[in-house]
Amino acid sequence: MTKPSFLFLLGLLLLVLLPQSLLAQEIPEEIQRELQAQGMTLEEARLRAQQLGINLNNPRQATQRARELGIPEAQIRAMLRAVEAARQASLTTADSTQLPTVTGVSVAPLDTLVRADSAAPALRPPSPFFGYTTFFNRPEAFDPFQAGPVDEAYVVGPGDELRLLVWGSAEFQYDLTVDNEGRIFVPNVGQITVAGQRLGRLRDYMRNILSRSYSGLTATPPTAFIDVSVTRIRPVQVFVLGEVANPGGYTISSAATVFNALYAIGGPLETGTLREIQIIREGRVIDEVDIYDYLLRGYETTPTRLQSGDYLFIGPRRSTITIAGAVRRPSIYELKADEDLSTAISFAGGLLPDAAPQQVQIERITPFTARTDGPVAREVVNVDLGEVLLGATVVPIYDGDEIRVPSILDVARNSIQVTGAVLQPGLYQISDSVQTIQQVLMEAGGLGSDAYQERATLIRLKSDPNVRPPSVQVRPFVTGRDTSDTIAPLEEILSINLTLALQDNPLHNLPLRAGDRLQVFSRLDLEERRTVRISGQVRTPGTYTLRDNMTLYDLLYTAGGLADSLYLESVFLKRADVLRRVDDQQEEIMPFHLGDALQGAGMASMLLQPNDEIRIYAAELTNVTDPFVTIEGAIRAPGRFRFQQNMSLEDLIVQAGGFTEQAFLGYAEVTRADADAENWRKAITMQIPLDRDLRPGTVSFSLTDTTNVLHAARQFQLQHRDRVYIRIDPDFELQQSVLITGEVRFPGQYTLVRENETLREVLNRAGGILPSGYPRGGRLFRDNEQVIVEIDKVMRGEDQANVILQPGDEIVIPLQPNTVAVRGNVANEGLIKFRPGRRLSYYLDQAGGKGERTEAVFLTQPTGATYKIGRNFLFFRENPKVQDGAVIQVVPKPEEENRARIDWGEVLAATATLTTQTLTVILLIRQM
Repeated sequence: MTKPSFLFLLGLLLLVLLPQSLLAQEIPEEIQRELQAQGMTLEEARLRAQQLGINLNNPRQATQRARELGIPEAQIRAMLRAVEAARQASLTTADSTQLPTVTGVSVAPLDTLVRADSAAPALRPPSPFFGYTTFFNRPEAFDPFQAGPVDEAYVVGPGDELRLLVWGSAEFQYDLTVDNEGRIFVPNVGQITVAGQRLGRLRDYMRNILSRSYSGLTATPPTAFIDVSVTRIRPVQVFVLGEVANPGGYTISSAATVFNALYAIGGPLETGTLREIQIIREGRVIDEVDIYDYLLRGYETTPTRLQSGDYLFIGPRRSTITIAGAVRRPSIYELKADEDLSTAISFAGGLLPDAAPQQVQIERITPFTARTDGPVAREVVNVDLGEVLLGATVVPIYDGDEIRVPSILDVARNSIQVTGAVLQPGLYQISDSVQTIQQVLMEAGGLGSDAYQERATLIRLKSDPNVRPPSVQVRPFVTGRDTSDTIAPLEEILSINLTLALQDNPLHNLPLRAGDRLQVFSRLDLEERRTVRISGQVRTPGTYTLRDNMTLYDLLYTAGGLADSLYLESVFLKRADVLRRVDDQQEEIMPFHLGDALQGAGMASMLLQPNDEIRIYAAELTNVTDPFVTIEGAIRAPGRFRFQQNMSLEDLIVQAGGFTEQAFLGYAEVTRADADAENWRKAITMQIPLDRDLRPGTVSFSLTDTTNVLHAARQFQLQHRDRVYIRIDPDFELQQSVLITGEVRFPGQYTLVRENETLREVLNRAGGILPSGYPRGGRLFRDNEQVIVEIDKVMRGEDQANVILQPGDEIVIPLQPNTVAVRGNVANEGLIKFRPGRRLSYYLDQAGGKGERTEAVFLTQPTGATYKIGRNFLFFRENPKVQDGAVIQVVPKPEEENRARIDWGEVLAATATLTTQTLTVILLIRQM
């Protein structure tokens, strides 16, 4: 793949990143000229970008793809800066380029047809309405596809590309485009009209037509076989109107359905319908699409394919109802006129297992035609959903209805729940042996040791038959009247003295009922928790519960470690502190001898008080605090490490992860504080030999090297505050590479294996140039600039043409272009077929000749070398031979007042740049 033009890719990105209304004025003139020269429209340029794998909706992916195609990083950054500058410029003119609006909604002009995927919306928050969020974040998998395969029902039309394949007794393959008249031309057969036929029938039709020339297609048995497939689908132009964010014209695939089109534009607004989307063709509604078919069933039985000129009309949303409670998919749904409550429940996914279908409520705004009580227009309807689901009852639903499906009780019918300070809390069945509070407490294993027996609570449902159970709570609307701000409580709380209940006192040992909940409190929950704290050099510092008669000695051993003689070596035994709060403002510090306290003497028997804190200190209080050593340089994990007794240089190197590839292993440098110097402010430096035989540039990092080095490092003992330096080998160099793309046998990255490696050597390592390659048009780029080199001469062995490569060079070998570009002051600019041996005058004649006011003619050969040609073509030196891929630039004379301002250096530079861009664009398009 050759390197695409920088301007070409920039233009493609501008097509996406800039507003559609600014495209015509923002596309650079060079891009417009190139598109005209190639006979491509903006839409075709977008398709070319897709073939190159460039996602026009994703600038990040587009720039990544540009890197893969060989565009230099500096040009990519320049491209992004140019795009951002163009975007900012478009923002400053936004007020003057707003589209006309209809009822506050922007309308895209009909003559500005854009790809549907360029209109994809930004991320939007979740919607409470069912179905709309499906279209918010459009995945690329739902883009209408531009290439086959398509199904057998696809209708072929103008713009489609077909592939005709015949094999057997006759073998050939043709790629055929259906023209504007709906016909294709098959060599040796003639024109065949194919538009309007479904693909499945078209195969049989083509078999019959071609059998006139190839009888084996219809012989018995056949000796030749045929296949017709669609390789590229024509785009169609549709208009989307109504409740959408950006109504207007869009260009989409001809295989797209209404569902694809809605995905492309981001779906309807929440005010628009999902149930009755109309397809209007030639002034008639040919179909109404219900998106719920896709959302709830996953398919539509007979999807309608869109055609050019179709209108999609999204009207306002129809009847809107809300379903909440014990259903699988609570949401806001849209219902049609003939749909009822059972339909709404099916939309919600059905009932959950804990639903109470006999007590479903519908809060309704009374329809206009049924209102009889003035402004009072609300009512609550109770429904037995069981009868509805069985089909025994049909309940109509009206716009604005709110349906609530309540849940059943959380406890079983014949059980009681016991919680709190009992040995076995849980659910217990009411049976012959468990009828009272005393009996259920015994069933639960009895009271815990911390149980508070003076009071427990029994929560039960009220026995009043006029009170609804908790599973059927209703809002306080009755026939539209707000009767109360609150609902009467449905449960009551009874206080139980557990001591009296266990003594079978009938006032407290109450009979149990289904659904009762007995809560036994713990004294620890009722009393304020008293705590003490221990911190510092103990194994488990933290906060502990203060027990009765808890002493300082008790807490010391509770925190752990202080009974371990080895652990005590890390503890400062001469002092610890007790911190006690005197009041809210002051804290008292009481020091004590920790060693004595651990022996049960001194303050060991002191009773602790709430919020006391014991602080234990480390033995390092009197020793060196946090001894350390440091290692830096060519080491995998340089930094500061804890110093340990008898620590060697090997230990430190191993802890730091070992050497890096750049390390020089001849010696290590150690800086150490001078113990004889005053205040340790002076230091001495030592070079510790690691391998006396090693010299810079000789390290191989073999197992023998590293083993010898570590063995030498083991002999040197470190001290506190030592700083170790592992130097970088001055002769170490990372591998350097060049990039080869295009028509070579093995394109890719190649490492420069030695100094002064040449272009010819690297190309030979890449397998040489393929027969399809064009070495004369080859390019060598260095630091984003072209190096003029004749690669064809290099490959023929001419040493004077060869060049020495440098790291980062990029070599591009294009395809044979077979064209010469003529630009400037000629009658007909464009590309002219290359004729070997033809001279400059031939191509000027083919372009209609020079204009009358011609100042100069420049010839830029494929190598990039540019020559100024005289006006007289009588001599060969003024009429040179033109090479394949060259560019001829005819410069017109400037106006008289501007003649003195001509900068011929700029003209030459512009001509050379144009040559590079033009050749690259040409080759890129040939690759497509």
